Amino acid sequence: MPLLGQGHTPATVHAEPSHQEIQRTVDRSSSTALATAKRNISFLISPGDARNVPGKFRTRAFLKACHYLGVFLFWRLVRYAKYAAMGAIVAGISATAFGSVVSGAAFFVAPPTFAASTGVGVLWMIGKWGFRKAAARTRGGHQQETQTGHVVPVPEPTFLGDTFE
Repeated sequence: MPLLGQGHTPATVHAEPSHQEIQRTVDRSSSTALATAKRNISFLISPGDARNVPGKFRTRAFLKACHYLGVFLFWRLVRYAKYAAMGAIVAGISATAFGSVVSGAAFFVAPPTFAASTGVGVLWMIGKWGFRKAAARTRGGHQQETQTGHVVPVPEPTFLGDTFE
């Protein structure tokens, strides 16, 4: 402790804080930091909860951005995991005798060229149109196909022979 008369006045001489005072200050600040961290983590998990909103705008914006980035990355990982699982299933099936029998179906599922893709698409369109027409004929009654390709029933003619179109 400095002595008086060496440039210090009695107003500037401070006693050093005791160990208990230091410990209380540390406990107060650590409990506040712990409460703030808990509140921020709660906001990070659920930004819509009004009880856990941080006081500073920058903190809110940062935590909200981290939340949405985490959600995006989680679902991206789930997507890639599904692709990996499907690839493993297809590889497992194609390694069996069943896979060797139906290997020609791969041409229709994933055509190798643009021309083959176009051809498979046209065949699919013709087949879909044909089955729709056949279904309309087997249902009976008067039916017509709309501009969008849907088959709708046509009302029966009235007693005067007029039709509603």
